[in-house]
Amino acid sequence: MKNELPPLERQTAHSPPPPHNGGIAWLSVLAGFLAFVIAWGPASGCGSFQDYYETQLLTQSSPSKISWIGTTNVFLLIGTGVCSGPLFDRGYGRFMVCGGCVTVIFGMMMLSLSQKYYQVMLSHGICVGLGAGITYIPMLALVNCNFVGAKRAIANGVVASGGSAGGVIFPIVFLRLLPRLGFPWTVRILGFLQLGCFFTILPIIFLVPFPESTKTRSLIHWDALRQPAFSCFALFTFLVHIAYFVPMVFVPVYAIQQLNLSRETGMYLLAGLNGGSGLGRIGSSLVVHKVGPTNMLLLAASVCGITQLAWISVANLAGLAVFSVMFGIFSGIIIATLPLVVVHPLISPRCGVIGTRMGMVWFVGGVGILIGSPIGGSLTSETAVNHFLGLQVFSGVVMLASLVFLSVTVAIFQRHRESVG
Repeated sequence: MKNELPPLERQTAHSPPPPHNGGIAWLSVLAGFLAFVIAWGPASGCGSFQDYYETQLLTQSSPSKISWIGTTNVFLLIGTGVCSGPLFDRGYGRFMVCGGCVTVIFGMMMLSLSQKYYQVMLSHGICVGLGAGITYIPMLALVNCNFVGAKRAIANGVVASGGSAGGVIFPIVFLRLLPRLGFPWTVRILGFLQLGCFFTILPIIFLVPFPESTKTRSLIHWDALRQPAFSCFALFTFLVHIAYFVPMVFVPVYAIQQLNLSRETGMYLLAGLNGGSGLGRIGSSLVVHKVGPTNMLLLAASVCGITQLAWISVANLAGLAVFSVMFGIFSGIIIATLPLVVVHPLISPRCGVIGTRMGMVWFVGGVGILIGSPIGGSLTSETAVNHFLGLQVFSGVVMLASLVFLSVTVAIFQRHRESVG
Protein backbone atom coordinates (compact mmCIF):
# COMPACT_ATOMS: atom_id res chain seq x y z
CA MET A 1 0.00 0.00 0.00
CA LYS A 2 2.88 2.39 0.56
CA ASN A 3 3.21 3.43 -3.07
CA GLU A 4 -0.52 3.56 -3.79
CA LEU A 5 -1.16 6.83 -1.99
CA PRO A 6 0.44 10.23 -2.43
CA PRO A 7 2.56 11.64 0.35
CA LEU A 8 1.12 14.50 2.31
CA GLU A 9 2.71 17.14 0.11
CA ARG A 10 1.09 15.70 -3.00
CA GLN A 11 -2.26 15.24 -1.32
CA THR A 12 -2.48 18.98 -0.84
CA ALA A 13 -0.80 19.95 -4.10
CA HIS A 14 -4.03 21.07 -5.74
CA SER A 15 -4.95 23.45 -2.93
CA PRO A 16 -3.50 26.96 -2.63
CA PRO A 17 -0.55 26.78 -0.24
CA PRO A 18 -1.25 28.14 3.23
CA PRO A 19 0.84 31.07 4.43
CA HIS A 20 4.14 30.38 6.15
CA ASN A 21 4.15 32.56 9.25
CA GLY A 22 7.25 31.19 10.96
CA GLY A 23 7.32 31.47 14.71
CA ILE A 24 3.92 33.16 14.75
CA ALA A 25 2.40 30.06 13.17
CA TRP A 26 3.95 27.87 15.86
CA LEU A 27 2.30 30.08 18.47
CA SER A 28 -1.00 28.88 17.03
CA VAL A 29 0.17 25.33 17.80
CA LEU A 30 0.77 26.28 21.46
CA ALA A 31 -2.65 27.92 21.62
CA GLY A 32 -4.19 24.86 19.97
CA PHE A 33 -2.51 22.51 22.45
CA LEU A 34 -3.88 24.48 25.41
CA ALA A 35 -7.31 24.79 23.78
CA PHE A 36 -7.39 21.02 23.41
CA VAL A 37 -6.56 20.65 27.11
CA ILE A 38 -9.56 22.86 27.88
CA ALA A 39 -11.90 21.20 25.39
CA TRP A 40 -10.84 17.55 25.64
CA GLY A 41 -9.87 17.33 29.33
CA PRO A 42 -13.43 16.73 30.59
CA ALA A 43 -14.16 14.49 27.59
CA SER A 44 -11.00 12.35 27.68
CA GLY A 45 -11.34 12.03 31.45
CA CYS A 46 -15.01 11.13 31.27
CA GLY A 47 -14.32 7.64 32.60
CA SER A 48 -13.43 9.11 35.99
CA PHE A 49 -16.67 11.11 36.04
CA GLN A 50 -18.65 8.07 34.85
CA ASP A 51 -17.44 5.97 37.77
CA TYR A 52 -18.11 8.71 40.34
CA TYR A 53 -21.57 9.38 38.95
CA GLU A 54 -22.42 5.65 39.03
CA THR A 55 -21.17 4.99 42.56
CA GLN A 56 -21.67 8.29 44.40
CA LEU A 57 -23.58 11.15 42.81
CA LEU A 58 -26.21 9.54 40.56
CA THR A 59 -26.70 6.09 42.05
CA GLN A 60 -30.37 5.99 41.01
CA SER A 61 -29.44 6.19 37.31
CA SER A 62 -28.33 3.25 35.14
CA PRO A 63 -24.83 3.11 33.59
CA SER A 64 -26.37 3.53 30.13
CA LYS A 65 -28.30 6.62 31.21
CA ILE A 66 -25.24 8.12 32.91
CA SER A 67 -23.10 7.48 29.82
CA TRP A 68 -25.38 9.87 27.92
CA ILE A 69 -23.76 12.70 29.89
CA GLY A 70 -20.28 11.97 28.55
CA THR A 71 -21.44 11.16 25.04
CA THR A 72 -23.56 14.33 24.88
CA ASN A 73 -20.47 16.27 25.92
CA VAL A 74 -18.33 14.75 23.19
CA PHE A 75 -21.10 14.89 20.57
CA LEU A 76 -21.39 18.65 21.10
CA LEU A 77 -17.59 18.97 21.23
CA ILE A 78 -17.29 17.39 17.79
CA GLY A 79 -20.74 17.98 16.28
CA THR A 80 -20.85 21.73 16.96
CA GLY A 81 -18.20 21.99 14.27
CA VAL A 82 -20.98 21.94 11.67
CA CYS A 83 -21.68 25.51 12.84
CA SER A 84 -18.31 26.64 14.21
CA GLY A 85 -16.46 25.51 11.07
CA PRO A 86 -18.38 27.78 8.67
CA LEU A 87 -18.20 30.64 11.19
CA PHE A 88 -14.42 30.20 11.21
CA ASP A 89 -14.41 30.40 7.41
CA ARG A 90 -16.40 33.64 7.67
CA GLY A 91 -13.81 35.28 9.90
CA TYR A 92 -15.20 34.75 13.41
CA GLY A 93 -12.42 32.43 14.62
CA ARG A 94 -11.17 34.62 17.48
CA PHE A 95 -14.66 35.17 18.85
CA MET A 96 -15.37 31.43 18.69
CA VAL A 97 -12.23 30.51 20.64
CA CYS A 98 -12.79 33.14 23.35
CA GLY A 99 -16.50 32.42 23.73
CA GLY A 100 -15.98 28.67 23.70
CA CYS A 101 -13.31 28.67 26.41
CA VAL A 102 -15.41 30.90 28.67
CA THR A 103 -18.43 28.62 28.16
CA VAL A 104 -16.42 25.52 29.11
CA ILE A 105 -15.14 27.14 32.30
CA PHE A 106 -18.64 28.37 33.22
CA GLY A 107 -19.98 24.84 32.70
CA MET A 108 -17.33 23.37 35.02
CA MET A 109 -18.25 25.84 37.74
CA MET A 110 -21.92 24.94 37.36
CA LEU A 111 -21.03 21.23 37.50
CA SER A 112 -19.43 21.81 40.89
CA LEU A 113 -22.87 22.87 42.16
CA SER A 114 -24.82 20.04 40.51
CA GLN A 115 -26.50 17.29 42.53
CA LYS A 116 -29.20 15.87 40.24
CA TYR A 117 -29.07 14.14 36.88
CA TYR A 118 -30.59 16.98 34.88
CA GLN A 119 -28.18 19.46 36.48
CA VAL A 120 -25.16 17.32 35.61
CA MET A 121 -26.47 16.86 32.07
CA LEU A 122 -26.97 20.60 31.60
CA SER A 123 -23.59 21.59 33.02
CA HIS A 124 -21.23 18.74 32.09
CA GLY A 125 -23.03 17.34 29.07
CA ILE A 126 -24.40 20.44 27.34
CA CYS A 127 -22.60 23.57 28.59
CA VAL A 128 -19.07 22.13 28.71
CA GLY A 129 -19.63 20.20 25.47
CA LEU A 130 -21.03 23.19 23.60
CA GLY A 131 -18.18 25.46 24.69
CA ALA A 132 -15.61 22.83 23.77
CA GLY A 133 -17.18 22.42 20.33
CA ILE A 134 -17.11 26.16 19.67
CA THR A 135 -13.37 26.11 20.45
CA TYR A 136 -12.29 22.81 18.90
CA ILE A 137 -12.82 23.10 15.14
CA PRO A 138 -11.66 26.75 14.82
CA MET A 139 -8.34 25.94 16.50
CA LEU A 140 -7.90 22.81 14.41
CA ALA A 141 -8.73 24.64 11.19
CA LEU A 142 -6.40 27.53 12.10
CA VAL A 143 -3.43 25.19 12.48
CA ASN A 144 -4.19 23.43 9.18
CA CYS A 145 -4.42 26.78 7.37
CA ASN A 146 -0.98 27.85 8.63
CA PHE A 147 1.06 24.78 7.68
CA VAL A 148 1.69 22.44 4.75
CA GLY A 149 3.34 19.06 4.29
CA ALA A 150 5.36 17.52 7.09
CA LYS A 151 5.03 20.62 9.26
CA ARG A 152 1.25 20.37 9.05
CA ALA A 153 1.40 16.77 10.27
CA ILE A 154 3.68 17.65 13.18
CA ALA A 155 1.55 20.66 14.11
CA ASN A 156 -1.59 18.50 14.10
CA GLY A 157 0.09 15.88 16.26
CA VAL A 158 1.24 18.41 18.85
CA VAL A 159 -2.16 20.11 18.99
CA ALA A 160 -4.00 16.80 19.23
CA SER A 161 -1.73 15.69 22.07
CA GLY A 162 -3.27 18.50 24.13
CA GLY A 163 -6.39 16.37 24.35
CA SER A 164 -4.31 13.48 25.66
CA ALA A 165 -2.59 15.76 28.17
CA GLY A 166 -6.00 16.80 29.44
CA GLY A 167 -7.00 13.15 29.56
CA VAL A 168 -4.01 12.39 31.81
CA ILE A 169 -4.33 15.46 34.03
CA PHE A 170 -8.08 15.33 34.68
CA PRO A 171 -8.33 11.72 36.00
CA ILE A 172 -5.24 12.10 38.22
CA VAL A 173 -6.32 15.47 39.66
CA PHE A 174 -9.83 14.07 40.13
CA LEU A 175 -8.48 10.99 41.90
CA ARG A 176 -6.08 12.87 44.19
CA LEU A 177 -8.31 15.76 45.19
CA LEU A 178 -11.70 14.06 45.45
CA PRO A 179 -11.07 12.33 48.83
CA ARG A 180 -9.51 15.49 50.30
CA LEU A 181 -11.69 18.28 48.94
CA GLY A 182 -14.86 16.58 47.77
CA PHE A 183 -16.51 16.75 44.36
CA PRO A 184 -17.43 20.49 44.25
CA TRP A 185 -13.95 21.87 44.93
CA THR A 186 -12.23 19.20 42.83
CA VAL A 187 -14.27 20.29 39.81
CA ARG A 188 -13.66 23.98 40.58
CA ILE A 189 -9.89 23.43 40.65
CA LEU A 190 -10.11 21.72 37.27
CA GLY A 191 -12.02 24.78 36.07
CA PHE A 192 -9.31 27.10 37.42
CA LEU A 193 -6.72 24.99 35.55
CA GLN A 194 -8.69 25.58 32.35
CA LEU A 195 -8.90 29.29 33.18
CA GLY A 196 -5.08 29.46 33.38
CA CYS A 197 -4.84 27.83 29.94
CA PHE A 198 -7.33 30.37 28.57
CA PHE A 199 -5.32 33.33 29.89
CA THR A 200 -2.31 31.95 27.98
CA ILE A 201 -4.32 31.46 24.79
CA LEU A 202 -5.91 34.92 24.84
CA PRO A 203 -2.92 37.05 23.77
CA ILE A 204 -1.77 34.45 21.26
CA ILE A 205 -4.96 34.42 19.21
CA PHE A 206 -4.66 38.18 18.73
CA LEU A 207 -1.06 37.78 17.51
CA VAL A 208 -1.64 34.87 15.14
CA PRO A 209 -3.16 35.79 11.75
CA PHE A 210 -6.48 34.09 11.04
CA PRO A 211 -7.61 33.40 7.45
CA GLU A 212 -9.51 36.21 5.75
CA SER A 213 -13.28 35.99 5.73
CA THR A 214 -14.77 34.17 2.76
CA LYS A 215 -18.07 34.93 1.12
CA THR A 216 -21.24 33.92 2.95
CA ARG A 217 -22.24 30.34 2.27
CA SER A 218 -24.51 27.70 3.80
CA LEU A 219 -23.47 25.88 6.93
CA ILE A 220 -23.47 22.60 5.01
CA HIS A 221 -21.89 22.04 1.59
CA TRP A 222 -24.58 19.79 0.18
CA ASP A 223 -22.55 19.16 -2.96
CA ALA A 224 -19.88 17.48 -0.80
CA LEU A 225 -22.39 14.79 0.17
CA ARG A 226 -22.61 13.80 -3.50
CA GLN A 227 -18.84 13.31 -3.73
CA PRO A 228 -17.89 9.64 -3.15
CA ALA A 229 -14.61 10.42 -1.37
CA PHE A 230 -16.25 12.76 1.12
CA SER A 231 -19.23 10.48 1.78
CA CYS A 232 -17.14 7.34 2.28
CA PHE A 233 -14.70 9.10 4.56
CA ALA A 234 -17.58 10.57 6.58
CA LEU A 235 -19.06 7.07 7.02
CA PHE A 236 -15.65 5.78 8.12
CA THR A 237 -15.45 8.61 10.67
CA PHE A 238 -18.96 7.79 11.90
CA LEU A 239 -18.18 4.12 12.59
CA VAL A 240 -14.75 4.85 14.08
CA HIS A 241 -16.24 7.26 16.59
CA ILE A 242 -18.97 4.80 17.59
CA ALA A 243 -16.25 2.37 18.67
CA TYR A 244 -13.49 4.78 19.71
CA PHE A 245 -15.11 6.28 22.78
CA VAL A 246 -16.37 3.03 24.35
CA PRO A 247 -13.06 2.03 26.04
CA MET A 248 -12.47 5.59 27.24
CA VAL A 249 -15.77 5.47 29.14
CA PHE A 250 -15.74 1.87 30.34
CA VAL A 251 -12.09 0.93 31.04
CA PRO A 252 -12.23 2.35 34.61
CA VAL A 253 -15.67 0.78 35.15
CA TYR A 254 -14.40 -2.56 33.81
CA ALA A 255 -11.41 -2.44 36.16
CA ILE A 256 -13.57 -1.75 39.19
CA GLN A 257 -16.64 -3.89 38.50
CA GLN A 258 -15.25 -6.81 36.49
CA LEU A 259 -11.72 -7.17 37.89
CA ASN A 260 -12.51 -5.88 41.41
CA LEU A 261 -9.66 -3.39 41.28
CA SER A 262 -9.60 -0.14 43.25
CA ARG A 263 -10.99 3.15 41.93
CA GLU A 264 -7.46 4.53 42.06
CA THR A 265 -6.25 1.79 39.73
CA GLY A 266 -9.13 2.45 37.34
CA MET A 267 -8.26 6.15 37.13
CA TYR A 268 -4.58 5.43 36.49
CA LEU A 269 -5.54 3.01 33.73
CA LEU A 270 -7.58 5.77 32.10
CA ALA A 271 -4.62 8.13 32.46
CA GLY A 272 -2.42 5.45 30.85
CA LEU A 273 -4.84 5.12 27.95
CA ASN A 274 -4.74 8.87 27.38
CA GLY A 275 -0.96 8.94 27.81
CA GLY A 276 -0.66 6.25 25.14
CA SER A 277 -2.95 8.33 22.95
CA GLY A 278 -0.56 11.26 23.29
CA LEU A 279 2.34 9.08 22.18
CA GLY A 280 0.36 7.91 19.17
CA ARG A 281 -0.64 11.43 18.18
CA ILE A 282 2.87 12.85 18.35
CA GLY A 283 4.67 9.76 17.04
CA SER A 284 2.42 9.40 14.00
CA SER A 285 2.94 13.05 13.08
CA LEU A 286 6.65 12.38 12.57
CA VAL A 287 6.16 9.67 9.94
CA VAL A 288 2.74 10.26 8.37
CA HIS A 289 4.14 12.47 5.60
CA LYS A 290 6.25 9.51 4.45
CA VAL A 291 3.61 6.76 4.44
CA GLY A 292 0.45 8.80 3.80
CA PRO A 293 -2.45 9.64 6.13
CA THR A 294 -4.83 7.00 4.78
CA ASN A 295 -2.20 4.28 5.20
CA MET A 296 -1.77 5.35 8.82
CA LEU A 297 -5.53 5.20 9.33
CA LEU A 298 -5.76 1.72 7.80
CA LEU A 299 -3.08 0.45 10.17
CA ALA A 300 -4.40 2.21 13.25
CA ALA A 301 -8.07 1.27 12.79
CA SER A 302 -7.12 -2.36 12.11
CA VAL A 303 -5.02 -2.62 15.28
CA CYS A 304 -7.68 -0.83 17.34
CA GLY A 305 -10.40 -3.23 16.19
CA ILE A 306 -8.27 -6.31 16.90
CA THR A 307 -7.24 -4.89 20.29
CA GLN A 308 -10.85 -4.21 21.24
CA LEU A 309 -11.77 -7.82 20.47
CA ALA A 310 -8.73 -9.01 22.44
CA TRP A 311 -10.11 -7.02 25.40
CA ILE A 312 -12.55 -9.91 25.85
CA SER A 313 -9.75 -12.14 27.19
CA VAL A 314 -8.37 -9.59 29.67
CA ALA A 315 -8.70 -11.01 33.18
CA ASN A 316 -6.11 -9.17 35.29
CA LEU A 317 -4.48 -5.82 35.85
CA ALA A 318 -1.46 -6.49 33.64
CA GLY A 319 -3.65 -7.42 30.68
CA LEU A 320 -5.87 -4.38 31.13
CA ALA A 321 -2.84 -2.10 31.39
CA VAL A 322 -1.44 -3.48 28.11
CA PHE A 323 -4.83 -3.10 26.45
CA SER A 324 -5.23 0.49 27.68
CA VAL A 325 -1.82 1.61 26.41
CA MET A 326 -2.11 -0.25 23.08
CA PHE A 327 -5.58 1.07 22.37
CA GLY A 328 -4.50 4.53 23.48
CA ILE A 329 -1.53 4.62 21.08
CA PHE A 330 -3.43 3.50 17.98
CA SER A 331 -6.61 5.45 18.72
CA GLY A 332 -4.36 8.49 19.15
CA ILE A 333 -2.98 7.88 15.66
CA ILE A 334 -6.54 7.91 14.33
CA ILE A 335 -7.42 11.20 16.01
CA ALA A 336 -4.22 12.93 14.87
CA THR A 337 -4.47 11.69 11.29
CA LEU A 338 -8.14 12.36 10.51
CA PRO A 339 -7.62 16.11 9.88
CA LEU A 340 -4.83 15.37 7.41
CA VAL A 341 -7.26 13.41 5.23
CA VAL A 342 -9.92 16.13 5.42
CA VAL A 343 -7.51 18.57 3.74
CA HIS A 344 -7.10 16.25 0.73
CA PRO A 345 -8.20 18.17 -2.42
CA LEU A 346 -11.01 15.68 -3.08
CA ILE A 347 -12.51 16.53 0.32
CA SER A 348 -11.46 20.17 0.86
CA PRO A 349 -10.68 21.76 -2.54
CA ARG A 350 -9.23 24.95 -0.99
CA CYS A 351 -8.26 26.43 2.36
CA GLY A 352 -11.40 28.59 2.50
CA VAL A 353 -13.62 25.53 2.99
CA ILE A 354 -11.48 23.55 5.43
CA GLY A 355 -13.41 24.75 8.48
CA THR A 356 -16.78 23.84 6.95
CA ARG A 357 -15.67 20.44 5.66
CA MET A 358 -14.02 19.58 8.98
CA GLY A 359 -17.19 20.63 10.77
CA MET A 360 -19.31 18.36 8.57
CA VAL A 361 -17.06 15.34 9.01
CA TRP A 362 -16.76 15.86 12.75
CA PHE A 363 -20.53 16.29 13.10
CA VAL A 364 -20.98 12.82 11.65
CA GLY A 365 -18.31 11.53 14.05
CA GLY A 366 -20.09 13.27 16.91
CA VAL A 367 -23.29 11.39 16.12
CA GLY A 368 -21.27 8.17 16.32
CA ILE A 369 -19.93 9.08 19.76
CA LEU A 370 -23.41 10.11 20.90
CA ILE A 371 -24.83 6.67 20.28
CA GLY A 372 -21.75 4.45 20.77
CA SER A 373 -21.30 4.41 24.55
CA PRO A 374 -25.03 4.24 25.40
CA ILE A 375 -25.40 1.27 23.05
CA GLY A 376 -22.34 -0.31 24.63
CA GLY A 377 -23.68 0.39 28.13
CA SER A 378 -26.99 -1.24 27.24
CA LEU A 379 -25.11 -4.39 26.16
CA THR A 380 -23.56 -4.96 29.60
CA SER A 381 -25.07 -7.79 31.61
CA GLU A 382 -24.94 -8.28 35.35
CA THR A 383 -25.74 -12.00 35.03
CA ALA A 384 -22.99 -12.98 32.58
CA VAL A 385 -19.55 -14.11 33.76
CA ASN A 386 -18.06 -11.26 31.73
CA HIS A 387 -20.48 -8.38 32.28
CA PHE A 388 -18.91 -6.43 29.41
CA LEU A 389 -18.76 -9.12 26.69
CA GLY A 390 -21.47 -7.58 24.50
CA LEU A 391 -19.89 -4.14 24.79
CA GLN A 392 -16.45 -5.46 23.84
CA VAL A 393 -17.69 -7.40 20.79
CA PHE A 394 -19.77 -4.43 19.64
CA SER A 395 -16.90 -1.94 19.79
CA GLY A 396 -14.39 -4.25 18.08
CA VAL A 397 -16.69 -5.29 15.25
CA VAL A 398 -17.79 -1.73 14.49
CA MET A 399 -14.18 -0.52 14.43
CA LEU A 400 -13.23 -3.24 11.94
CA ALA A 401 -16.34 -2.56 9.85
CA SER A 402 -15.19 1.04 9.39
CA LEU A 403 -12.28 -0.26 7.30
CA VAL A 404 -14.66 -1.03 4.44
CA PHE A 405 -15.41 2.66 3.88
CA LEU A 406 -11.82 3.71 4.42
CA SER A 407 -10.69 1.20 1.79
CA VAL A 408 -13.14 2.69 -0.70
CA THR A 409 -11.79 6.17 0.11
CA VAL A 410 -8.25 4.92 -0.51
CA ALA A 411 -9.30 3.52 -3.89
CA ILE A 412 -10.89 6.86 -4.87
CA PHE A 413 -7.74 8.76 -3.89
CA GLN A 414 -5.62 6.33 -5.87
CA ARG A 415 -7.78 6.72 -8.97
CA HIS A 416 -7.57 10.51 -8.62
CA ARG A 417 -3.80 10.37 -8.35
CA GLU A 418 -3.51 8.26 -11.48
CA SER A 419 -5.85 10.56 -13.42
CA VAL A 420 -3.76 13.67 -12.66
CA GLY A 421 -0.48 11.88 -13.29
